[in-house]
Amino acid sequence: METPQERSFDLLWRHVLEQWPDDASHHAFLQVCQSERRLADAAARYRGMAGHHARRAVAEKQLHKILVLALSEMETPQRTPPPRRSRLTVLSAFAFFGLALVLGYLALF
Repeated sequence: METPQERSFDLLWRHVLEQWPDDASHHAFLQVCQSERRLADAAARYRGMAGHHARRAVAEKQLHKILVLALSEMETPQRTPPPRRSRLTVLSAFAFFGLALVLGYLALF
């Protein structure tokens, strides 16, 4: 049984087929596919159309757009480096542990 999302996907695709020369229908379809993370499904549909002589040019153009969209999703945002600890913090930590070692050693005697 088809889910509502699958039905709407199929309806959108049928609209694209009916309006094949119209760039706006392809653009809207790809926007929905990207937002629903279904670019692979869109690519499969367009690959099927690439075999039709009359639709090949448009299908290949849309496959290229899908490739660009998919690659842009794969880019990872650059992470910010962890904050550097100040010298005062590092020196304070060493002083604290050094004092703890000295006090521990003195406590043994």
